[in-house]
This record gives sequence, structure tokens and C-alpha cells, in this order.
Amino acid sequence: MSEADDSIRELIDRVEGVRTVMLTTVDERGTLSSRPLTVQRIDPSGDVYFIVDRHADWVGGTAEPVNIALVDPDRTWVSVAGRLTLVDDRALLDDLWDSMTDAFFPDGKEGGPTVLRVQADRWEYWTAPNKLTQTIEIVKAKLTGGVTDLGDSGSVET
Repeated sequence: MSEADDSIRELIDRVEGVRTVMLTTVDERGTLSSRPLTVQRIDPSGDVYFIVDRHADWVGGTAEPVNIALVDPDRTWVSVAGRLTLVDDRALLDDLWDSMTDAFFPDGKEGGPTVLRVQADRWEYWTAPNKLTQTIEIVKAKLTGGVTDLGDSGSVET
């Protein structure tokens, strides 16, 4: 197991409970456009799976660049850069389908849903302590002339 594998696993664990994310694509004008989506699964390699309406105007072809923004309640921000791929696999759709998905697709699995996979190229992260710790760090740095310790950041190529 490589260091990158350990780092990806740690990041996936940090955002395990995050279900709603913002997915950003490049629209027909060449500008960035974002929308909230529900995470269905994150696999061990860092790829992220969603169920989307294949007929939505923003759903394009494969290998389009995308970005996913995740924020967990413990003050970790994660950005996943990758490529969009539509996966027409009924068994995978069945496996990912849940009761929440029913609310978005009243016609069920026959109404146009498909699996969208974001093949991750890179996970970037930023962490920050809670407000009290941030305040203490700022005051400490001001009094001592030191540097504040307001979190960590890094990236993992997948």
C-alpha cells in the first residue's frame, strides 16, 4: 500500500458522512457552472459516484473536466478534480439506488437516471480548527510575534 493510498483513505474517511456536494462543470458558454448533487459512493481509489438524469442539459459526454467541493462538519474542505464519465450499467445503478434517489426520480429507474462517475485525478484538502482555537492562535501569534497555526492543506494525486 502506497502513501498516496493511505492519504486518499484518510481523506475519504474525513468526508464519509458528507452526502451533498457541489459539482462544477464547464457550461456551453465556457464558464463554470455548479449544482448540488448527492454522493452515492466514493470508491477506495477516490472516484465519486452520483445518480443523475441523463437528459439534464449539463450532462455531457465523457472525459469532461469537473470539480467536486465537499465540506465536512469538522472543518475540512475537499476539492476533487477529475473527469466526468457516464456509466450505463444497470447493476451498478441498482446497487447505488436508495430511498432518497426515489424522490428525485418519480418514474423510477426507467425515467432517465444514469450513474455519473467522477474519475478523480487529484484530491486537495484544507483543514481549520474551530473558532475558539483560531482566536487563541491569532492572539498567541500577536503576543509572541510567532506564526499562527490555522490548519493544514495538501493534495493527493490519484
